[in-house]
Amino acid sequence: MTPETPLVTVSPQFRNQAIRSVLAIALFVLVYLVLLAVALSSVYLAGVGGLALFLVFPHIITIIAGLGMLAAAGLFVYFMLKFMFHRSVTDNSGDIEITRQQEPHLFAMIDEIVGRLGVKPPRKVFLGPEVNASVTYNSSFWSMFFPVRKNLRIGMGLINSLREDELRAVIAHEFGHFSQRSMAVGSYVYNVNYVIFQLVNDDEHFTTTAHNIATSSIYVYPFAMVSIYAVQATRWLLAKMYGLVNLSYMGLSREMEYHADAVAASLGGGHALASGLRRIELADACYNKAVGFTASQLAEKFRVGNIYSLQTCLLEDTARRDGLTLIDGLPEVSGEHSTRYLKSKIEAGRQWASHPEIEDRITQLGLLSDDPVIPSSIVANELLSDRVARQQQFSHQMTAVFHDIANCTNQEEDISRELLLSKEEDNLLPNVFNGYYDNHNLLTDQGPDVPLTSDNLFSDDAVEVINSLTVLQHDLQLLDAIKDKQIDLKTFDYDGKKYKRREARKLAVSLNASLIELREQVESHDREVIARAFAKARQLGSETGLQQELDRFRSCDELFDKFNEAAQSMRNASMFMQETLQVDAIKHRMILFKSCESDFREALELALKHPDFSAAANPLLLADTEKFMRKEWNYFRYDRYDDVAIGLLFANVEHLEFLLNSGYWRAKRRLMDLLAGLFEGGAEGPA
Repeated sequence: MTPETPLVTVSPQFRNQAIRSVLAIALFVLVYLVLLAVALSSVYLAGVGGLALFLVFPHIITIIAGLGMLAAAGLFVYFMLKFMFHRSVTDNSGDIEITRQQEPHLFAMIDEIVGRLGVKPPRKVFLGPEVNASVTYNSSFWSMFFPVRKNLRIGMGLINSLREDELRAVIAHEFGHFSQRSMAVGSYVYNVNYVIFQLVNDDEHFTTTAHNIATSSIYVYPFAMVSIYAVQATRWLLAKMYGLVNLSYMGLSREMEYHADAVAASLGGGHALASGLRRIELADACYNKAVGFTASQLAEKFRVGNIYSLQTCLLEDTARRDGLTLIDGLPEVSGEHSTRYLKSKIEAGRQWASHPEIEDRITQLGLLSDDPVIPSSIVANELLSDRVARQQQFSHQMTAVFHDIANCTNQEEDISRELLLSKEEDNLLPNVFNGYYDNHNLLTDQGPDVPLTSDNLFSDDAVEVINSLTVLQHDLQLLDAIKDKQIDLKTFDYDGKKYKRREARKLAVSLNASLIELREQVESHDREVIARAFAKARQLGSETGLQQELDRFRSCDELFDKFNEAAQSMRNASMFMQETLQVDAIKHRMILFKSCESDFREALELALKHPDFSAAANPLLLADTEKFMRKEWNYFRYDRYDDVAIGLLFANVEHLEFLLNSGYWRAKRRLMDLLAGLFEGGAEGPA
């Protein structure tokens, strides 16, 4: 099919990354072929050796041993060739396939895109529930040689949060990966990379086969174990090679994203793609909140009829709170808004990321596209023949997964929206603080008197200092992981400068000095805040009430740390359950596990007696807790794990974590409301 739009020139960066990827794969293939030759030679030698053994010592035992040698060698060959028989099948179980007759307007858009790009139309089109779009297909080793028709999958949450031109640009981006011959190398490298991944990574079928062969006979066991050790050594070597191949592939993948963006921009969708990309992150957050709210309502026996109506409600509410412009009911997300929180200055993981940062993509689009900024006035969900019916269809399908909806009462949409916004309001601190305490806590001790120097305690500059402190702490944790080799890389960038891994320790020392200065600055400012609060409280005669609330929050803070440590210790002590261990080793680990369980029980019992933590409990969770606390449970008996007992334990671990987070927020919000009453009306709010 001939494209109607001009071909997009491949960038030098794309070409360089493609060459690197091909060279890395060529090196891998060379090593693989040598190992395959060794494996095939082992079959020949095993056959010759087994025959010679029988001829020298003709006996049933030598026949079994010879066959064992051959099976063990064959196991090695099977490991080297097993990727040829693996097939990746896309799971569309939660999706709804749509046809041209059902959704003619959406298919008309798809026809326009594939026609202008010169690509084959999708084999099938699916609607999914979430905020996403993708071109999918069932792949295997043979996909590199025999073309596979692609399916298009569009998320209902995406359609609900984009305009028609933005959705067109997003879909054009997805097909842009397959629109030109120059992109064929990217598709080929992807398939080869996937094949290598399947070869290197363990799989249950191969492990089971190897175990069955090894335990089939004592005469076979030694040969099978040699083969298994050879496979382990081979896997280790190939895994090292795969790291090199995958790093090159990730670099190519990022360039493929830029190229697909350029293809979408060539259809006149540069600005549309940029605005859509910026809103997708916000739309996804709103969708997940709507799903979470739906689950919480089901726990109270109420069924939400339309999750996507709630997503729209949250988008509008976010626009109102953050001062974003609403156009056709959708917020216009600016670059300043999407990057309003300071981000890490360390660029370490990005070399392993398959996608560039959104703002990097948008910057690149700005260099490519000069199309006029005339946004469509049509929300993409209007392309659907009956958008409300589709939304309700997915909402019903999703709520049925969460809960038995037969016993739930349908909730009116207006009531759902009102309750959702009320819960959102409960999860926000008063505006007077300007976000200063969103990720930071108030000092709970009054301390010595300090001079009151700030006219605006919660200015944007004060909030920026808090954000800088948070980012610096995060960066120091990353540096620790880099120098301790928990993150596998040799170089990284910090604030635009490249460093080697051995320089991470020296950089951390320098950043720790900055951290101390920032902490002193924040503490000084926090002491001024608490001094101002007590000064205002004295004027109103509420100093005692303020001190009592501070003491209550301090107590809650201390208990949170104590109880949360018990929950995390319980999780850490159970990590061995994910390993394959001998019975004696499991019983030994169970001693520590039971010790942690005793501390956990005490923490859970005390949390349920605490007024703040217990306030979040609901009947469904309490029923499991009462069952758990009723007796001592044996998690490993008759040399087997008791899945019911273990499931009940971790349901209660999650219950405790839920109580702690909810109660802590409740105590903090109550204190912040009290302080807001003291500060509002003054000059402490944002300028």
